[in-house]
Amino acid sequence: MNSDNQETLRQDDGTNRILEAINALSQEINALRTETFERLDSIDRRLFKLEKEVGEMKDLQLTFDVRLDRLESMAHESLQVAYNVRADVKVLRAEVTAWAEDVTDLQRKVA
Repeated sequence: MNSDNQETLRQDDGTNRILEAINALSQEINALRTETFERLDSIDRRLFKLEKEVGEMKDLQLTFDVRLDRLESMAHESLQVAYNVRADVKVLRAEVTAWAEDVTDLQRKVA
């Protein structure tokens, strides 16, 4: 072989190495791209699930708040009834006390 052929073979060998390196890098890039898209898809699915769960929690919180308001309303109604009963008991005590004094006066008059 002459020196021109040897030089061409060396250049072809170097070009082949470069092309093989580029091909290997291209495969790695494609693998990384596929892995990245898979991870992004997984993250997207988890975010969608979290958004759904947050929405459900907000609905539950609203339901809880409404129930709590209703309980407070019932407590206030019960308290109002209790105050009315307490007032009625005070009036009844006053009436019984007055009635007892009338009965005692009658008993003295009869005796």
